Amino acid sequence: MKKIPVSKENLIILGYMFAIPGLKLIYFFLNRIPRPAVNVLIWVDSYIPLLPVFVVPYIIFYPFVLCCLIFLFLRDRKTYIHVVKAYSVGLIVCYLTYLLFQTTVPRPELVHGDIFSKILGFIYHIDEPYNALPSIHVLGTMLTMLGLKEAKIDSIYMKSIGWLIIVSTMFVKQHGILDVVTGLGLSYGVYSLTTTQASSKHQISQ
Repeated sequence: MKKIPVSKENLIILGYMFAIPGLKLIYFFLNRIPRPAVNVLIWVDSYIPLLPVFVVPYIIFYPFVLCCLIFLFLRDRKTYIHVVKAYSVGLIVCYLTYLLFQTTVPRPELVHGDIFSKILGFIYHIDEPYNALPSIHVLGTMLTMLGLKEAKIDSIYMKSIGWLIIVSTMFVKQHGILDVVTGLGLSYGVYSLTTTQASSKHQISQ
Protein backbone atom coordinates (compact mmCIF):
# COMPACT_ATOMS: atom_id res chain seq x y z
CA MET A 1 0.00 0.00 0.00
CA LYS A 2 1.57 3.24 -1.13
CA LYS A 3 1.95 6.11 1.28
CA ILE A 4 -0.57 8.92 0.74
CA PRO A 5 0.97 12.37 1.21
CA VAL A 6 -0.90 14.79 3.44
CA SER A 7 -2.16 17.55 1.18
CA LYS A 8 -5.19 19.78 0.80
CA GLU A 9 -6.33 17.80 -2.24
CA ASN A 10 -6.10 14.46 -0.42
CA LEU A 11 -7.96 15.81 2.59
CA ILE A 12 -10.74 17.08 0.32
CA ILE A 13 -11.01 13.70 -1.42
CA LEU A 14 -11.05 11.90 1.92
CA GLY A 15 -13.78 14.29 3.02
CA TYR A 16 -16.01 13.10 0.19
CA MET A 17 -17.19 10.31 2.47
CA PHE A 18 -18.76 12.88 4.81
CA ALA A 19 -21.33 13.54 2.10
CA ILE A 20 -22.82 10.20 3.16
CA PRO A 21 -23.65 11.08 6.80
CA GLY A 22 -24.67 14.51 5.55
CA LEU A 23 -27.22 12.93 3.24
CA LYS A 24 -28.31 10.57 6.00
CA LEU A 25 -29.63 13.52 7.99
CA ILE A 26 -32.49 13.50 5.49
CA TYR A 27 -33.31 9.96 6.65
CA PHE A 28 -34.30 11.11 10.14
CA PHE A 29 -36.49 13.86 8.72
CA LEU A 30 -38.35 11.42 6.46
CA ASN A 31 -38.50 8.86 9.27
CA ARG A 32 -40.62 11.18 11.40
CA ILE A 33 -43.07 12.69 8.92
CA PRO A 34 -46.51 11.33 9.92
CA ARG A 35 -48.17 9.88 6.82
CA PRO A 36 -49.62 6.57 5.59
CA ALA A 37 -47.11 3.77 5.06
CA VAL A 38 -47.37 0.45 3.22
CA ASN A 39 -46.50 -2.78 5.03
CA VAL A 40 -43.96 -4.49 2.76
CA LEU A 41 -43.73 -7.82 4.59
CA ILE A 42 -44.67 -10.89 2.55
CA TRP A 43 -45.58 -14.43 3.61
CA VAL A 44 -41.96 -15.64 3.59
CA ASP A 45 -41.04 -13.05 6.23
CA SER A 46 -43.26 -14.80 8.77
CA TYR A 47 -40.85 -17.75 8.71
CA ILE A 48 -37.85 -15.59 9.60
CA PRO A 49 -37.42 -15.61 13.40
CA LEU A 50 -36.53 -12.66 15.58
CA LEU A 51 -32.93 -13.22 16.71
CA PRO A 52 -31.77 -10.26 18.85
CA VAL A 53 -28.15 -11.49 18.78
CA PHE A 54 -28.03 -10.33 15.15
CA VAL A 55 -28.14 -6.76 16.43
CA VAL A 56 -24.34 -7.12 16.68
CA PRO A 57 -23.69 -7.39 12.92
CA TYR A 58 -26.51 -4.90 12.37
CA ILE A 59 -24.68 -2.13 14.26
CA ILE A 60 -21.28 -3.25 12.92
CA PHE A 61 -22.55 -1.85 9.61
CA TYR A 62 -21.38 1.66 10.53
CA PRO A 63 -17.72 0.94 11.43
CA PHE A 64 -17.59 -1.64 8.61
CA VAL A 65 -18.47 0.89 5.92
CA LEU A 66 -16.31 3.64 7.45
CA CYS A 67 -13.21 1.45 7.79
CA CYS A 68 -13.63 0.05 4.27
CA LEU A 69 -13.96 3.54 2.79
CA ILE A 70 -10.79 4.71 4.55
CA PHE A 71 -9.00 1.56 3.38
CA LEU A 72 -10.14 2.13 -0.21
CA PHE A 73 -8.99 5.74 -0.01
CA LEU A 74 -5.52 4.52 0.92
CA ARG A 75 -5.48 1.54 -1.44
CA ASP A 76 -7.41 2.57 -4.57
CA ARG A 77 -8.43 6.22 -4.93
CA LYS A 78 -10.48 5.65 -8.10
CA THR A 79 -12.56 2.90 -6.49
CA TYR A 80 -13.01 4.96 -3.32
CA ILE A 81 -14.50 7.84 -5.31
CA HIS A 82 -16.65 5.38 -7.26
CA VAL A 83 -18.12 3.89 -4.07
CA VAL A 84 -18.81 7.29 -2.49
CA LYS A 85 -20.47 8.54 -5.67
CA ALA A 86 -22.61 5.39 -6.01
CA TYR A 87 -23.54 5.52 -2.31
CA SER A 88 -24.62 9.16 -2.60
CA VAL A 89 -26.75 8.46 -5.68
CA GLY A 90 -28.24 5.40 -3.97
CA LEU A 91 -29.19 7.41 -0.88
CA ILE A 92 -30.93 10.03 -3.02
CA VAL A 93 -32.92 7.28 -4.75
CA CYS A 94 -33.85 5.82 -1.35
CA TYR A 95 -35.02 9.17 0.00
CA LEU A 96 -37.12 9.91 -3.06
CA THR A 97 -38.70 6.48 -2.66
CA TYR A 98 -39.43 7.07 1.04
CA LEU A 99 -40.91 10.48 0.23
CA LEU A 100 -43.19 9.24 -2.55
CA PHE A 101 -43.88 5.70 -1.32
CA GLN A 102 -43.41 5.37 2.43
CA THR A 103 -43.09 1.80 3.68
CA THR A 104 -43.06 0.15 7.08
CA VAL A 105 -42.13 -3.12 8.77
CA PRO A 106 -44.18 -3.95 11.89
CA ARG A 107 -41.94 -4.84 14.81
CA PRO A 108 -42.44 -7.70 17.24
CA GLU A 109 -42.58 -7.21 20.98
CA LEU A 110 -39.27 -7.73 22.75
CA VAL A 111 -40.03 -10.03 25.67
CA HIS A 112 -36.53 -10.95 26.84
CA GLY A 113 -34.21 -8.84 28.99
CA ASP A 114 -30.84 -9.97 27.60
CA ILE A 115 -28.26 -7.44 26.46
CA PHE A 116 -28.99 -8.01 22.77
CA SER A 117 -32.71 -7.39 23.25
CA LYS A 118 -31.94 -4.20 25.18
CA ILE A 119 -29.69 -2.89 22.41
CA LEU A 120 -32.31 -3.78 19.82
CA GLY A 121 -34.96 -2.07 21.94
CA PHE A 122 -32.87 1.09 21.94
CA ILE A 123 -32.63 0.96 18.14
CA TYR A 124 -36.40 0.53 17.92
CA HIS A 125 -36.76 3.56 20.19
CA ILE A 126 -34.61 5.93 18.14
CA ASP A 127 -35.56 4.63 14.69
CA GLU A 128 -39.23 4.64 13.71
CA PRO A 129 -40.39 1.57 11.71
CA TYR A 130 -40.46 3.46 8.40
CA ASN A 131 -38.11 4.03 5.44
CA ALA A 132 -38.03 0.28 4.89
CA LEU A 133 -37.80 -0.27 1.13
CA PRO A 134 -35.12 -0.26 -0.15
CA SER A 135 -32.83 -1.02 2.79
CA ILE A 136 -30.01 1.50 3.25
CA HIS A 137 -28.10 -1.05 5.35
CA VAL A 138 -28.12 -3.41 2.38
CA LEU A 139 -27.29 -0.63 -0.07
CA GLY A 140 -24.24 0.57 1.87
CA THR A 141 -22.97 -2.91 2.66
CA MET A 142 -23.21 -4.22 -0.89
CA LEU A 143 -21.67 -1.08 -2.39
CA THR A 144 -18.75 -1.48 0.00
CA MET A 145 -18.35 -5.13 -1.01
CA LEU A 146 -18.49 -4.20 -4.70
CA GLY A 147 -15.81 -1.60 -4.07
CA LEU A 148 -13.56 -4.13 -2.36
CA LYS A 149 -14.06 -6.48 -5.30
CA GLU A 150 -13.19 -3.73 -7.80
CA ALA A 151 -10.04 -2.98 -5.80
CA LYS A 152 -9.18 -6.71 -6.08
CA ILE A 153 -9.49 -7.30 -2.34
CA ASP A 154 -10.82 -10.84 -2.16
CA SER A 155 -11.30 -11.44 1.56
CA ILE A 156 -13.62 -14.19 2.80
CA TYR A 157 -13.73 -12.40 6.16
CA MET A 158 -14.99 -9.14 4.66
CA LYS A 159 -17.54 -11.00 2.54
CA SER A 160 -18.74 -12.90 5.60
CA ILE A 161 -19.15 -9.71 7.63
CA GLY A 162 -20.95 -8.06 4.74
CA TRP A 163 -23.46 -10.86 4.28
CA LEU A 164 -23.97 -11.12 8.04
CA ILE A 165 -24.92 -7.44 8.07
CA ILE A 166 -27.34 -7.94 5.19
CA VAL A 167 -29.17 -10.94 6.71
CA SER A 168 -29.14 -9.29 10.15
CA THR A 169 -31.56 -6.66 8.87
CA MET A 170 -34.21 -9.39 8.62
CA PHE A 171 -33.36 -11.23 11.85
CA VAL A 172 -33.71 -8.03 13.90
CA LYS A 173 -36.96 -7.24 12.06
CA GLN A 174 -35.82 -3.90 10.75
CA HIS A 175 -36.43 -5.07 7.19
CA GLY A 176 -38.20 -7.74 5.18
CA ILE A 177 -37.14 -9.74 2.15
CA LEU A 178 -38.45 -7.18 -0.34
CA ASP A 179 -36.37 -4.45 1.35
CA VAL A 180 -33.25 -6.59 1.02
CA VAL A 181 -33.91 -7.56 -2.61
CA THR A 182 -34.56 -3.96 -3.66
CA GLY A 183 -31.51 -2.80 -1.69
CA LEU A 184 -29.33 -5.31 -3.53
CA GLY A 185 -30.83 -4.36 -6.89
CA LEU A 186 -30.32 -0.66 -6.21
CA SER A 187 -26.71 -1.15 -5.15
CA TYR A 188 -25.84 -3.02 -8.36
CA GLY A 189 -27.79 -0.47 -10.40
CA VAL A 190 -26.13 2.68 -9.03
CA TYR A 191 -22.70 1.03 -9.03
CA SER A 192 -23.09 0.13 -12.70
CA LEU A 193 -24.52 3.56 -13.53
CA THR A 194 -21.66 5.46 -11.92
CA THR A 195 -19.14 3.16 -13.62
CA THR A 196 -20.72 3.92 -17.00
CA GLN A 197 -20.67 7.65 -16.31
CA ALA A 198 -17.01 7.54 -15.31
CA SER A 199 -16.12 5.61 -18.47
CA SER A 200 -18.04 8.06 -20.68
CA LYS A 201 -16.28 11.08 -19.15
CA HIS A 202 -12.91 9.39 -19.66
CA GLN A 203 -13.67 8.75 -23.34
CA ILE A 204 -14.84 12.34 -23.87
CA SER A 205 -11.67 13.73 -22.26
CA GLN A 206 -9.59 11.69 -24.66
